[in-house]
Amino acid sequence: MRRTVAELAGDIAHSLVLPQGFTLCIAGTLAMHVDHHGSPGWFPVWLFLCGASLTYSALLLLLRVYRRPGVAARPPTRRAVFNVVPLAAVPLAHFATAWVSSAALSFLLAGCVVILGYVGGLALLLQWSGEPEV
Repeated sequence: MRRTVAELAGDIAHSLVLPQGFTLCIAGTLAMHVDHHGSPGWFPVWLFLCGASLTYSALLLLLRVYRRPGVAARPPTRRAVFNVVPLAAVPLAHFATAWVSSAALSFLLAGCVVILGYVGGLALLLQWSGEPEV
């Protein structure tokens, strides 16, 4: 039997819960920083990417993700489908680094903070929501 457009749209929306939140965090933090510092040029933006990438890699090492068996990513269930973590992670990243006068350093640190805020916040959301064991 063919699935309805509403069923398909629901499946698509459900599968995007985690990446949508991550994208909002990155874009929102960059937008707030550009608003605060003005257009900084390519180098501070590149430093933001470096901060985010290196912090994410450090988290993978710290949490020993490389030792875990591969698990197919599955979208969250229950209350966690309402991924509101970007509403906290973006202001956290901005206000934790807005005091830094150097745009380059502020962008670098914001990249670090937003990753920590999103991953940590999402872990708390999943635990609070009673996400079932895999």
